[in-house]
Amino acid sequence: MSSTPAPVSLLPTNATIQSLTHSFLSPTLPSTSMRLAIQSITTELLTFAQTHNLTLSDATLIPILRGGLPMYLTAQALFPTAPCVLVRCSKHKGTDTVSMDWLGRCPSGEEAGILLLDTVIASGDTLVKICDEIFEANGGVPKVVTVLSCYVSPLGVQKVAKHPVVREVFVGWEAEGFDDKGLLVPYPGDVGDKLYGAAVKVV
Repeated sequence: MSSTPAPVSLLPTNATIQSLTHSFLSPTLPSTSMRLAIQSITTELLTFAQTHNLTLSDATLIPILRGGLPMYLTAQALFPTAPCVLVRCSKHKGTDTVSMDWLGRCPSGEEAGILLLDTVIASGDTLVKICDEIFEANGGVPKVVTVLSCYVSPLGVQKVAKHPVVREVFVGWEAEGFDDKGLLVPYPGDVGDKLYGAAVKVV
C-alpha cells in the first residue's frame, strides 16, 4: 500500500449541509426524500471536489450499486459526456469477504481518471476490493481514483485513503464510529433498501 495516504476532505459545514445530514440520518425518511437528500449532498460534494480537481468532468463514473445510483444521476447530469461503468458488490456478514460483479469492463482510469461514488463507507472493505481490481487492471498506476461518499466511518475512509490507486477522497460527514454489530453510529438504515426496498434473492 502507499506510504502516503490520499487526502480526505470533508464538506465545510453550513446550514444546508446540517439540514441534509439531519434528513439523511432519519430512520423514517421516505424513499423519495432519501433520494433527493443523496442527490443534494452529491451536488455539494461535486462542487467542492471540483475546486480541488478540475479534471473530474472527464473521469469515468463508477456508482456502487444499489445505493450509489442517486449519486450517479447527479454526477451524470453535471458531467453529461462522462462514461460510466456499473459495479455490484455484496459483503458476507461477519467477514472481510466482498463479492463483486462488474456490469461491463473494469476500467483502468489511465486516460482521465475514475470517480467512485459510494453513498456510505463503513468498514471500507468494499471500496478497497474495487480499488484492488482497478489497480490490477491499470498495471499498478497510482493515484487515478477520486472517491465521493456522503457518510463514512473514520476508520473505513482512512483504509480507503491508504490504497495506492486513490488520489483523493471527498466526504459529506463522518460517523461517530461503529456499534457491536459493525453498523455506523448514528445508523441511517440500509440505504439501498430505503431507496428500492429489500433485495430479494432469486434461487
